[in-house]
Amino acid sequence: MTSLRQLIQERFGKELEISGGFGASLEDAIRIDAGYPFGVDLEYTVLKFIHAMIEKNWQLEKQELREVDGRYFDVMYVVTEDDPDNYHKYYFDITKPYLRK
Repeated sequence: MTSLRQLIQERFGKELEISGGFGASLEDAIRIDAGYPFGVDLEYTVLKFIHAMIEKNWQLEKQELREVDGRYFDVMYVVTEDDPDNYHKYYFDITKPYLRK
């Protein structure tokens, strides 16, 4: 199966410091492998690329930090212009940049 990192590399020619899944759940979180402060910006960059691939304008509505078993996750709540009443959640494992502040 092709990873999100590979899809972004193939489609946009950008090599991002990410691994893991596609962000649909905590278990499938997009892992940010860059340290602080670059890891913070990388979440937004990944969201931009995801929505460019699906060709939908998006807006971040809210963001929440969760700690689960010693790991830190950002949950990004996004709405798209074609579906402004429903949140799309993306889970990012930000343990590496979070612990290196």
